[in-house]
Amino acid sequence: MSLPSLFSVVPATINGVLILIVEMIVIFTAIILSDKFIGHSFEPKNVLIMSILAYFLTPVTQSFLSSFVSIRFGLQLFPLVVWLILGEIFLKKDADMKTKLKVALLAFVIYEILSLTGIVGRIIAAVL
Repeated sequence: MSLPSLFSVVPATINGVLILIVEMIVIFTAIILSDKFIGHSFEPKNVLIMSILAYFLTPVTQSFLSSFVSIRFGLQLFPLVVWLILGEIFLKKDADMKTKLKVALLAFVIYEILSLTGIVGRIIAAVL
């Protein structure tokens, strides 16, 4: 992957970085709040690490894979796979797989909504 294509995935502007940080905080907060309803106490540090890795790792690896994989539908499901794998790795070890799956799926849905709507970008552009 060349450096210009990396900057098309990871923004190089202050607004772009702020958008990513705010979206990551929204996902982190959603996971922590859903954890309260599900009844397991996940470590906030692990949830934060999972949010950071999934949020920054997904677009970079998806961009890298798009040069090798021609199936567009498979690349749309790739973020789900990343969230599920990281959820299994970073969420509490004694939680059952169904609980981890619910939380990772919720995080993925919020990730997709934030990515597709661009609402955070519009809010930050209006504020700045």
